[in-house]
Amino acid sequence: MLQLPDNSPQVWHRFFKENKVVVHRFIVREIKKAIEKDLDRVDLFKFKNGHVTYVKREDYLFSLDEAIKAFVAEEMYELAKEAKTVIDSYHINQLLKEVSNGV
Repeated sequence: MLQLPDNSPQVWHRFFKENKVVVHRFIVREIKKAIEKDLDRVDLFKFKNGHVTYVKREDYLFSLDEAIKAFVAEEMYELAKEAKTVIDSYHINQLLKEVSNGV
């Protein structure tokens, strides 16, 4: 989890806008870890006031898709491919769970 020193939404928004690729790389990495550990959510950012921003399992694919869009927009195709690999891992893990649960 990344600790952010400022609570201001304006500061966070500007940081995200100016560092979109870096932020999405971080998000992809953290979601990948969450999938590997079978977590229901991944905590991403903690603000100075204690507020934590997280992504729930049901939103992993949406967040990964947004990362892919950001990477492609910046012509960073290798990063887009990495995010797609994480999506594939998510689907494989879901299938393995279903099989092991007899679904």
